[in-house]
Amino acid sequence: LSDADVDEIYELRGMLEPAALAQVATSAPGAKALAGIAAALKEAETAERADDADAFIEANARFHAAWHALVANRRLLRAIALSAGHVRYLRVLTLNNAAARKAALAGMKNILAALKKRDPERAARVMREHLQVARHHLRVVLDDIARQSTDQPGAPAGARQRQALR
Repeated sequence: LSDADVDEIYELRGMLEPAALAQVATSAPGAKALAGIAAALKEAETAERADDADAFIEANARFHAAWHALVANRRLLRAIALSAGHVRYLRVLTLNNAAARKAALAGMKNILAALKKRDPERAARVMREHLQVARHHLRVVLDDIARQSTDQPGAPAGARQRQALR
């Protein structure tokens, strides 16, 4: 993915996901509705303590799927799903980094807290923050990849150009 692709994906996510999460908070989900989100968060915490990136990535995906399941507007959910393949790829790329996992876990906790408070404004805000932090960690990973590729003899010109643009 190019820098422009990443920018477009996160711009789209920034428009859709805060609105969707606010809608979930507005629906005043009870403990039973939030149980799947809470269980996925607990699994992510366990994976993080064990430094198990693969288990964390799976728990993170379940966390997102659980709150997506509470979105009443099916068209909004389908719009979010349009970039799901790219988002899965970006999560795997990013969440193999320990600092990114810690940041994602903090965001997940904030998301669940906003839903428990049934506060749509807070839900939208914490989702925007979560996406900003995720985008930052993705940039760090992509920059590391570009740096590694420019350090290797015979690195493709595109990698050298990308590094020069940073």
